[in-house]
Amino acid sequence: MNIRNIDLNLLVIFGTLCEEKNTTKAAKRLGLSQPAISHALSRLRDQFKDPLFVRASRGLVPTQRALDLERPILNLLSQLDDVLIGSNEFIPAKSQLTFKIATTDYFEQVALPSILKVLEKEAPGITVLSKPTLGSLPKLELEKGDYDLAIAGFYGELPEGLLKQKLFDDDFVCVSRKNHPRIKKILSLFQYADEKHILISLQGDMKSKSQELLAKKGLNQQFRVGVSSFLSPGWLLTTTDYLLTCPRKLAYSYGKYLPVEIHELPIEIPRIHIIQVWHERSHRDKAHSWFRQLIYRVCQNTINSLLP
Repeated sequence: MNIRNIDLNLLVIFGTLCEEKNTTKAAKRLGLSQPAISHALSRLRDQFKDPLFVRASRGLVPTQRALDLERPILNLLSQLDDVLIGSNEFIPAKSQLTFKIATTDYFEQVALPSILKVLEKEAPGITVLSKPTLGSLPKLELEKGDYDLAIAGFYGELPEGLLKQKLFDDDFVCVSRKNHPRIKKILSLFQYADEKHILISLQGDMKSKSQELLAKKGLNQQFRVGVSSFLSPGWLLTTTDYLLTCPRKLAYSYGKYLPVEIHELPIEIPRIHIIQVWHERSHRDKAHSWFRQLIYRVCQNTINSLLP
């Protein structure tokens, strides 16, 4: 018998007859008429060259051929259900998926701990792999599926095929070590310009918005070190008299563990908008949608707890 000649609908009817052993009950369960079931049984008998079911005092009795076919066909139908229906099902608590994120250690510092805490409760089998986004949007990697998400605050306009969602905003502050010999709580414009600074420069170009704003006022910002990390400046501050301009939420995360002081800036730097970006290829996937919503929910509910 060639599988190409088999009508899968007949196998569904065969499986139902195996379970119900009654054409009337099988018809009701499948939403078909009794004549349609009888016609299908006739076709099944032709296909398998066997009566398959014979009449008895109470319904139908399977022949030995039907008994031999029952388990393999029911297993086959169950596997088809898994492929056609179950594959679209996502149960977080049972998932063993790995989600790959391109992001910065700023996001890792301020948001990832809270995300992992929620994952441990809701989906303990899920793994998160975070890699550096290196100051630019990983467009090709998102297209190919090398990354599931990219999260940062500097992606700008997105190319076609990519979607985004804002997670949270952040503004900027100045950070110094505690007991800095010259800096008090209130920082003046001239003090800010006169001190030496650390610059977080992901691309290593040593450009900053604060330097640009000071230049418009005829002042020069002196950078003495540029780093590609959002984390190391916190430790550098504790052993130097340098200042650091950074996002407020990052500054408060330093303050949880390090002896630093936070100062309001004497200039106004535009806020940053942290967004998550994904490719439309995964937009409707239930697992990816769930993970994006979890990140959004955590950012909305817990990120502000970083502020005093």
